[in-house]
Amino acid sequence: MIAPILALAGVVVLSAAAQIALKHGARMLEIRKGVRGFVSSLTPGLITAGAAFLSAPVLYFYALTRVDLGFAYMVTALTQVFVLFGGRFFLHERLKPMHLAGASLIICGILLWNL
Repeated sequence: MIAPILALAGVVVLSAAAQIALKHGARMLEIRKGVRGFVSSLTPGLITAGAAFLSAPVLYFYALTRVDLGFAYMVTALTQVFVLFGGRFFLHERLKPMHLAGASLIICGILLWNL
C-alpha cells in the first residue's frame, strides 16, 4: 500500500513542479514568428515543465490500479496547495489571506474525507 501512496505523492509534486516551471519558463519566453523562433525560445523551465507534465500521468495510472478513485482524486487536491506555496517560495508571488484560507479549506476537506 506504500507504493501507490508514494506514486500519488509523486503526482502531486510533479504536477506542482510542472506548473511552477511553466510559469518560470513562460516569463522568459520570447514571442517570435515561425517554428524556428518558437524552438529558439524554449527555455529549461519549459522543457522541465513538459517532462513533469508527461511523467505525472504515468504515476497516476499506476496508483489508480491500486487504490480507490476517490482516495486518489482526494490526494491530488494537494496539488493546489503545493502550487500556491511553490509560487510563493520559488517565484516570490504574494500570498493573500484568501489564498491561505483556500489552502486551509482544501487541507480540512482532505482530513474530513478520511474520517
